Amino acid sequence: MESVKKIKIFKYELPLSKAIIIKNNKINYRRGLILNIQTSSCLSTFGEISPLPNYSYESLQDVIKQVKDIKSFILNSKIKELEFNSSQNDNNQENIIKSFNLYLNKYFNYNNFNIDLYPSIKFGIEMALLNLLFLKNNDLANDLVNKIKGKTNNIYLPICKLFTDIKDNINIENDVLEVINEGYNTIKIKIGRNAFNDEINYLKKIFTFVKENNLKIKIRLDANKLWKFKEALDFSNKIGIDNINEFVEFIEDPFDDLKLYEKFYNLTKIPIALDENLVKFINLYENKNHKDKEIRTDNLNYLKAFILKPSVIGGFSKCCEIIKIANENSLKVVLSSSFESSLAIRSIILFSFLMKLNKTSAGLDTLKFFKEDLLINKIKINNGKITLEDILKDVYDENIYDENINYNLLKVLEI
Repeated sequence: MESVKKIKIFKYELPLSKAIIIKNNKINYRRGLILNIQTSSCLSTFGEISPLPNYSYESLQDVIKQVKDIKSFILNSKIKELEFNSSQNDNNQENIIKSFNLYLNKYFNYNNFNIDLYPSIKFGIEMALLNLLFLKNNDLANDLVNKIKGKTNNIYLPICKLFTDIKDNINIENDVLEVINEGYNTIKIKIGRNAFNDEINYLKKIFTFVKENNLKIKIRLDANKLWKFKEALDFSNKIGIDNINEFVEFIEDPFDDLKLYEKFYNLTKIPIALDENLVKFINLYENKNHKDKEIRTDNLNYLKAFILKPSVIGGFSKCCEIIKIANENSLKVVLSSSFESSLAIRSIILFSFLMKLNKTSAGLDTLKFFKEDLLINKIKINNGKITLEDILKDVYDENIYDENINYNLLKVLEI
């Protein structure tokens, strides 16, 4: 059985080319840890631990302390094999999720990880375990690799283009046209940050331009829980239900209070996606006897999608659980990032392909904010898509995998 023989902890601090705003706080650098696990078969795999300031439950100092506490648990821990047989019709999504989730959970259960891990640490460890599957040529990884052999058309993951700043809408028509010409079919627009009427006019301008030019684009709106209920109703009335039905795929987290979600949907019919409130909602959903009866969990027809940020919600195993719930309720699953480095983004992309989630545009258009990259061979978005073939080049060969890490941007953390 494979075991962990050596651990290295690196830290990174990457400057951003453009500051990101998280809950009214400006972030100019992205900081985090890289967990390097070396196994008994001389394989070296990486996981990223990078809680997002003012967003994640835990801070970077919290995870440094916990990593120090669990380092001895990880060292010499055993890694059981993932059992998967593609020749026995196991390669449907349900069986893949079951096999992969069992593989992850067996690691923690077999090694008696009784500590309550921070979500970003759980993600970092599971990211390393995911990458290890490809380095070991596991059957599940091989099945994915075999899909691109003999294919004339690339298997790809469509990416949702992120618009973060709508203060200057003078050239918005050109911006939208440029995005469509680049091959994107979905854009995400942050709302609730600027003057209400300015945002209304901005969106109307987009809708009119798209309609008049018969362009094909879907729009996701993200309110980041910033709206008041009356403000949201005013938005719906001023935008118009026809525009919403034609262009808006969904709106993410319109309110902080989950009790308002179903009421808002019933009044406006605007599709809603859960992102920041997802973990809170899932906890209620899994507790059928919860006392908060104003939050409906028996019928989810007021919801359209779950937005999964693996490093925020608790790793790929938690993602698997939520994907199952989404499938049971006919909801979309959208994979998204929380401004991790390219090392983590690559693993989230791999997870998307493994779980057959690559039909839905992913929220991974965040690497453009970084001045520097932890991967030497950068992740490429071509024609609004990331191809499986490009991603696999760097993770299926242990020498290429290790050589593609930009060690100049990492510093050893002695803990």
